[in-house]
Amino acid sequence: MERKISFYAGMPHLDIHTLAEEWAFTAAAEGAWEVLSLSLGKRPSQWLDSRGDRMYGAVVYAQSVFDLDNPVLEDDVVEMETRFEAIRKPHALTVTSFRVNGTSRLDIRLLMTFVKRVEAGSNKKFSKVRDVWTEDDFAAEKIDDILDRHHQYKDFGTAGEKVQSIRIPRVPEFNNADLMYFRNYVRQARGVEWLARKGTEAKLPKKREAFYFGNVNDGELMNSHVTWDDHNVQTLHFNEGGKRIFFSETETQTVDVRLR
Repeated sequence: MERKISFYAGMPHLDIHTLAEEWAFTAAAEGAWEVLSLSLGKRPSQWLDSRGDRMYGAVVYAQSVFDLDNPVLEDDVVEMETRFEAIRKPHALTVTSFRVNGTSRLDIRLLMTFVKRVEAGSNKKFSKVRDVWTEDDFAAEKIDDILDRHHQYKDFGTAGEKVQSIRIPRVPEFNNADLMYFRNYVRQARGVEWLARKGTEAKLPKKREAFYFGNVNDGELMNSHVTWDDHNVQTLHFNEGGKRIFFSETETQTVDVRLR
């Protein structure tokens, strides 16, 4: 089961060097939801559990792997393909490849878990939904490995320097499911990583692994901490109560950013 599209790379898709990471996560999520919809035979608005409660494909892990030596440039024709890489219900691991002339320039993996809200209107607690998806499991060990590390990273890693504290508004940060969209946690991470090294050589993410542990509510304060070590960086977001809600471990590469 797969989804394929192609597009001309333009300003909305690009950052200062190649495909914009946060835009690409959005595109990969759209592809993931499409293959999930094909698998369930229902559109996302029809994803209901046996009790009739709305289910969501919540991202708990995201990985991006860039070929920064071969960036996507304006007017390149990009072929984007999304497929399942593993299934262990209620979890699904998808991979989306962005190719130019048959060569991958970026691969994005998303681990999604079917969940529903425990309390309407609250982003504090969710429960897993296992009873409605009948797709056969395969390559479950890949998902088990990610979930093991997800559990490990709930407490692993130093807090580092606090670079930013901001209040998260429902508009424009939340999506239609009333959750802060997962790509926005990465967008905030990229911003504080850059601010922590502003004025030095440009180092961009070559490989990022991001783990999600919770959500913020409308107007809640989010504190962002960064630890740099040469080409490696750890970024953490905490809510105002001090709970870790996001952890990112990234390998970076020095790039020559052209002034225009």
